[in-house]
Amino acid sequence: MKISISLHRENFEKLGGIDAGFAALKEAGIEAIEYAFITPDIGWEDMKVGKRSKYFEDEIFWDHAKELKAAALKYDIEIDQCHAPMPSFISGATDEANEIFREYTAKTIEFCGFCNVKTLVIHPLFDGSYRFPKMTKEDEIMANFDFYTSFIPLLKRNGVVCCLENMFTQDWKSKKIYTACCSDMNEAIYYIDAFNRIAEEDLFGFCLDIGHLLLLGLDGKTCMEKLGDRVKALHIHDNDGVDDQHLSPYLGVNDWERFLKGVIAIGYEGNLNFENCGSLKQVPPALLPSVLRYTADVGNYFRARIEKTRAAQA
Repeated sequence: MKISISLHRENFEKLGGIDAGFAALKEAGIEAIEYAFITPDIGWEDMKVGKRSKYFEDEIFWDHAKELKAAALKYDIEIDQCHAPMPSFISGATDEANEIFREYTAKTIEFCGFCNVKTLVIHPLFDGSYRFPKMTKEDEIMANFDFYTSFIPLLKRNGVVCCLENMFTQDWKSKKIYTACCSDMNEAIYYIDAFNRIAEEDLFGFCLDIGHLLLLGLDGKTCMEKLGDRVKALHIHDNDGVDDQHLSPYLGVNDWERFLKGVIAIGYEGNLNFENCGSLKQVPPALLPSVLRYTADVGNYFRARIEKTRAAQA
C-alpha cells in the first residue's frame, strides 16, 4: 500500500517540469502517482464540436510519455494508475467529438501498457445536465455498454484493469448537485460484473471517489462494503459538502474514521491515492512542497492506522 497523488501536466509545470516534479515528490515522501490526462488547450465548447488537443498528437503525446516513464524510473516512484481524459462523452456533442474522446481513451490505454500502469480510471458516460437532459436512462446504459466493451481487446493487450468511477451531476443554473451514473453502488456492480462476464476475466473494477460520495451524502464504509473486492483504486479528497473542491483530507467535512473503517473492512490492498488537486491549485509554487509533504503525512497516518488495526485483528 503506497502513498500516491494524482497529478496532471499543469501540476508538473507548476512544480518546474517533470524531472523537478518527481524530485519534489521523492523529497516529500510520495511513493506513487496517478497520472491524469487533461486537455487544457481546448475549452468545453471546442470539445463539443470536435476540436482536437495538441497534447494527443503522436509526437507530443509519446515524447511526454517517455519523459514521464524515465523520471518515474529515475526517482523510483511508481505510476500506479492513470486517469483517462475527461469527459469521456458529451451529450449533444457532434458524433465526431465523441469519437475523438474514444480515440483519446484508447491512447491512454496504450500509455498504460508503455509505462506498465495496471489501472486506468475511465469516467462512465452520462448526461452532465440535470436541468436539460438529452439522454434517457436506457440511452445511458446502451452507450456505456458500447463504450466500455469496445476497449476489451486493447485492455487485455496492454494488461490494464479499467475502473469505473462514481459520478455526480449538477443543475448548472441552481448549482444543486444530484446523483449520476454509478453513484448508486448497485448500478456500479451491475456494470462491472456484466463487463467482466463479457470480457471473460476480471478486467473491470471500481475507483471509489470519496469526495463525490460526500457531495451526495453517501457513507464511505457502507459503499465500500457493498462493492467489496471490486474496489481496485481510490480517489481520496475532501470538500465542504457543497462543491467538488478536491481538498486534502481534514480540510473539509468528510468523516475519515468511516473511510478508514471501510478500507479495513474490505481488505483493500491497493494504493492510497490522493486526488487533492484543489489544494495543489490554490497555493503558489513555493508552497507546493508543503502540500506534498502534508499529503504524504496524511497517507502515512492512514496507512499506519490501517496496518495497526489489521495486525490487531490477525
